[in-house]
Amino acid sequence: MKTEKNNMQKTVEIKTEKITLSVKEAAERTSLSPDYLWQLIRAGKLDAAHIGRRVLLTPESLENLINNGVK
Repeated sequence: MKTEKNNMQKTVEIKTEKITLSVKEAAERTSLSPDYLWQLIRAGKLDAAHIGRRVLLTPESLENLINNGVK
């Protein structure tokens, strides 16, 4: 779903019933490769929750990545 900001930039919302997504699920929903997401996580450029051996992403962290790019 796309919405518009005041300055006419398009933003993206990641709709999901889950509160977190695996890296694989996030890659499927964003059309980004899992390897690229892992690279961003390791570099500290994509917020991720490390729970045990799992690494989980929130829809909000993905929206932020897509809407604002990598910094």
